[in-house]
Amino acid sequence: MRLLTILLILYITFIGGTAFAHTGAIPDSIRLIFMAGPIAVWLVSLIRHKQPFPRTALDAPLLVGVVWLFLTALLAQDRRISLEMLWPFLLHILAFYMLVDLMRRGWVSHFQAALLAVALTIIAISVVELALWFFSWDGAGFFPPLSPKLDLALGITTIQGNYIAVLLPLILVGVLLARHNYSRLALAATAFLLFLIEILTFSRGGLLGAFVAGGLLFAFGVLRWQRRTGRRLFQPWIILTGMLLAVVGASLLIVVWTATGVRSDSDEGRLDIWRSAINMTRDHPLNGIGPGLFGRTLREYRDPDLAQDKVVSAHDLPLHVLAETGIPGFLILVWLLVYLGRVWWAEWSRAEGNRRLWLEGALAAFVAYSVHSLVDVFPLTSSVLPLLLLAAYTVPAGPPAPAAIRAPRLAWGFLGALLLAFALILWLDIAQFYMTLSRLALDDNDLEQALDYADTARHIDPALSLYDLHYAYVLGRLAEKDPAYLDRAIAAHEESLKQEPTFDIGWANLAMLYQHNGQFEESEAALRRAAAINTRLPAYWLHLADPRALELNPDLAEYLALLDSSAVERYLNDDSIPLGERLYVSVLLSDSSLLPEAGDDFYSYLAQGIYANRVLEDHDQALNWLDKAIAVRPLDERAYLERAEIELERGDSDAAEQDARYARYIDHFGGAYANFILAQAEKDSASTEQLLKDSLNEPALDQYFAGTVYARPAAFDYLPSFSHPAYSTHLYKGWLALADFYAQHNQLAKHDELLADLRQINPYLFQSE
Repeated sequence: MRLLTILLILYITFIGGTAFAHTGAIPDSIRLIFMAGPIAVWLVSLIRHKQPFPRTALDAPLLVGVVWLFLTALLAQDRRISLEMLWPFLLHILAFYMLVDLMRRGWVSHFQAALLAVALTIIAISVVELALWFFSWDGAGFFPPLSPKLDLALGITTIQGNYIAVLLPLILVGVLLARHNYSRLALAATAFLLFLIEILTFSRGGLLGAFVAGGLLFAFGVLRWQRRTGRRLFQPWIILTGMLLAVVGASLLIVVWTATGVRSDSDEGRLDIWRSAINMTRDHPLNGIGPGLFGRTLREYRDPDLAQDKVVSAHDLPLHVLAETGIPGFLILVWLLVYLGRVWWAEWSRAEGNRRLWLEGALAAFVAYSVHSLVDVFPLTSSVLPLLLLAAYTVPAGPPAPAAIRAPRLAWGFLGALLLAFALILWLDIAQFYMTLSRLALDDNDLEQALDYADTARHIDPALSLYDLHYAYVLGRLAEKDPAYLDRAIAAHEESLKQEPTFDIGWANLAMLYQHNGQFEESEAALRRAAAINTRLPAYWLHLADPRALELNPDLAEYLALLDSSAVERYLNDDSIPLGERLYVSVLLSDSSLLPEAGDDFYSYLAQGIYANRVLEDHDQALNWLDKAIAVRPLDERAYLERAEIELERGDSDAAEQDARYARYIDHFGGAYANFILAQAEKDSASTEQLLKDSLNEPALDQYFAGTVYARPAAFDYLPSFSHPAYSTHLYKGWLALADFYAQHNQLAKHDELLADLRQINPYLFQSE
C-alpha cells in the first residue's frame, strides 16, 4: 500500500491536482476517477465492514461550511459555473475524513514517505530545469544572461514556492528525528536543496513563509532546551504568542512592501485586486459573488489600466473568502481555524517524543501556508493535499459515533453523492468533447464541421456561455470567407456578448464583422468597448488610430503614421510622456527634431544609436550610443540587435553572433530577429532556412479569458482580419528574406503562403502595393 500511496500522491501533486489539469487539460471525469476513486473505495470499505464514519472535533464547522458553500453557489451570479466549481472543495473535505481514518489505522509512515517522495521529485525536476537553462545558452560567456526562475515542477512559481515552504519544516523535523547519521545528512541536504529552489522561484511570499516557519521551529527548539535543562526563560504561551506576532509582523511587511506601488506592475495589480475584492464584499456582504467566480467578476471591478486577465483569485485568502462567500463564509473559516488551533494545542500539550515534534512541524507548515496566503490563494488539490494530511494527523480520535451514525448511512450518502457528481461531470465532459472536436476542426480549417460540433456542445450544456462564444467565433470565421454568414455571425456575437460583456476579444471580432458589413460607426464603438475592457493591448489603440498605441508599444510608430499622422504628432507633443520614448518614436520615423533634447536614459541612447546607424551611417557614433543603452538596460534586446547589425556590416561576424545570441536569449519573441542576423553571419546554406524560419516568431496575444472564467480551454481567437503587428517594419526582414529564399529555390507555394501569412499579421507592410 505504501507504493500505491506514494504514486497516487505524486500523481495528484504533479498532474491531476495542478493548474494544468484544473484548466481542462484533463477531462474532469478522469480527474474525478483518480481523485475521488480512492475516496469511493474507502466509503465502500466502510459500508462492507460496517465501520462508523470517522468523527473529529472539526465536524461542526465543516458541516456548516458545506451547507454555506451550496447556498452561496445557488445564489451566485452564475449558478452553473459556481456549482461546478464546488466539487473540488467537497472532495477535499471527504479526503480529510478518509485521511483521518487511514491515519488512525497506522498509515502515517506511508504519507510521510509520500511527502518525502514529492520533495525529491521537486528537486529532480528542478535539477533538470537548471540544466536546460544552462545548456540552452549558446552565446559567449559561461553563464546565461538571465537568472533561472524555477517553476517546471508545479507549473507556477508562486504555487511551487508555497508548496516548498510547507514541505521545508516537515523535512527539518525529519532531520531531527533521523536515527542514523547518513539519513540525517541526506534529509539535511534535501532541506538545503529545497531552500535553494525556494529562492530561485523568486516567490517573496513563499520565501517569507519558509523563514517564518523556520523561526517557529527554532522557538520550539528553545522550549525543548528549556525542558531538557530545567531553565525556564520563557513560558510556552509567551514563545508561541511571540511567533503569532511575528506572523502578523511578516504579514504587515508583505502588505507594506507591496503597497509601496513602486516595485512593479504586478504589485500595483495586486493592490487593485485587493481593492476589487473589498468592493465585491461591500456589494455582496451576505452571500458573496459565489464560489469560483472571482476571476469572472474581477473583470467588472478592476482598473482596466492594471488589467491582468489570468487572475482567478484575490491574492489574499481572507479577502478571497469574503468576496466569494460573504462575511458568513469568512466567519466559518475563522471558526474552523480556531477549532483546529484548539485541537492542535491540546494534542501538543499532552504529546511526547516523535508525535510532539511532528505536531510542531505541522504547525510550522500551516503557518508557512498562511503567511504566503496573505498575498496569494492556493486552493488547488496539489497545494491543499499536504494541509489535509497534516490536519488529519493533528486531530485525535473522536468520541464514539452515535448508533444512528454507526451504521454506514453517511458512507452510503457520500458514495451516492460521488456517483451523482460523476454522472453530471461526465455529461458536461461530453459537451467539452464536442468543443474539442470543434477546435480540432478549426485547426484543419474545416469551418462547417467546426460549427456543427460547436452547436452540439451548446445543446448539451446550454447554460455554459463559453459554447455560445465559441459558436459565434466559428460563425465569424465563416463570415470572413463567405458573406452569406455575416448576419448570423453578427447576431451570434451580439447575443453572446450580452451574456459576457467583459469579453474584449469578442468585441474586437464584432468590430471587424461590423466593418465587413459597412457599419463603421458600430465597428468603432465595439472596438472602443474592447479597448476600455483591456486598455493594455496596443492593437486595439492602433486600430483606433489612437496615440496610446505608442505609449504601450513605441515600435508601432510607422503603422500609426500610415493610419493617422496627426495621432503621431499628438504623441510627440505630449509632454506627459517621457522624452526618451518620444525621441525613439521620432527616430523610427526618421525625424531628428527631438534629438537636441535627448537625455541620459535608455530610450534616448537607443534612439541616437539607431539614428546614427540608419540615417547618418556613422557606425562609431552609433556603437557609442548603443553601448550606453546596453549599460543602462542590459536586458533589453533592441540595442543588441542594432549593434549586431553594425558589427555584421563591419565584418565582425563573431561579435555580431554574440550580440544576436544574447538578444535571442533575453527575449524569445522580441529577439527573434536575431535569427535573421545569424543567418547572414553564419552563411551556412544548410542552416539558413531554419534560422530564417526561427526569425518569424510573433508573440501571441495573451488569451486567459476561457481559463479564468470557465476553467476550460477554448479556441476562439481574433478573427484573421484583426491584424496586430508587434514590431517595427525593420524587424520583419526575416520574413521577406525567407520568402526570397523560397522563390530562389523554386518553392513558390511556400513563398505565396508565407507572404499571405505576413499580409494577415501585418498588412501595413504592403500599403504601397
